[in-house]
Amino acid sequence: MKNRNVSLDVLKMMMALMVVGIHTRPFYSLDWLDFLTWNGFFRIAVPGFFVLGGYFMKSSTNLFLWSKRLVLLYLFWSFVFFPFYTDFGKRLEFFHIAKMLFIGYYHLWYVVAYVVAGWLVCFCSGFKRVAVNFLCVILFLVGVFVQYFSMFGEGHVSVWLYRNFLFFAFPMMWLGYSGWGESFFSSRKALVIGVGLLIFESSLVRFFGVVSDFDIFMSGFVLAPSVFYGVRNVYVSFSWRGFSLFSSVFYFSHPLFVFLLKPYLGFGWYLFFCVVVCCYVFSSFVMVFKNKFRFIY
Repeated sequence: MKNRNVSLDVLKMMMALMVVGIHTRPFYSLDWLDFLTWNGFFRIAVPGFFVLGGYFMKSSTNLFLWSKRLVLLYLFWSFVFFPFYTDFGKRLEFFHIAKMLFIGYYHLWYVVAYVVAGWLVCFCSGFKRVAVNFLCVILFLVGVFVQYFSMFGEGHVSVWLYRNFLFFAFPMMWLGYSGWGESFFSSRKALVIGVGLLIFESSLVRFFGVVSDFDIFMSGFVLAPSVFYGVRNVYVSFSWRGFSLFSSVFYFSHPLFVFLLKPYLGFGWYLFFCVVVCCYVFSSFVMVFKNKFRFIY
């Protein structure tokens, strides 16, 4: 790409704010709107990031360097959040720490899933597209149904068994990488269908009394790529990379400010606003010294 598609950088920034919204719930005082955003539209951000990641993987020339950068990024932020998943009052448990590093603490699960799914996408790129397309649909549906069983069934299933590289990241990244269904996902019809399905699905989840995080929406398989293609086709070409850097720093750093401020502010607009301001200040600092802090974003 000779000219950077800044519209996709803006999309990444918007999705990073949506992730902040998931963890701060700005509409907390408005019951229906809170659920429709926190366990609804904001949930499009993560599959959207995966679609974007798959799309940009097509221009990656060295998979090992790509992986190395992400692993270093992951290790840095895992070290930053180490105090939050470790009880220093007790003997440090090796297996607990190893588990956190293996599946990813809190929001860092995304990086683990992203890297492994990226390798799987490259591996599958040598197979027939029809077969891989079918496989992706099956895997995604399995992940969705496992989550539905966990939420509505008798037993509880650990989130990492369905929110992972295989059932979530890989199918979404493949959509962005392969371009499968681009003609459909680029249409307004797909966007309308996706929005309608999300509203229905979110309302259904709320109707059945689910009050915990609902990570994988079936409608996301339609809506996430529809939003991606809709934004991608709006080209705004200039050289500023600020949106890309800010979105990354916002994503990785925001839980720090949520953990610090939530006990005093609770969920709602105040928490969302304060976390965004803190992330902006921190991102601005990183922007000034970006050449020295590549491992942060």
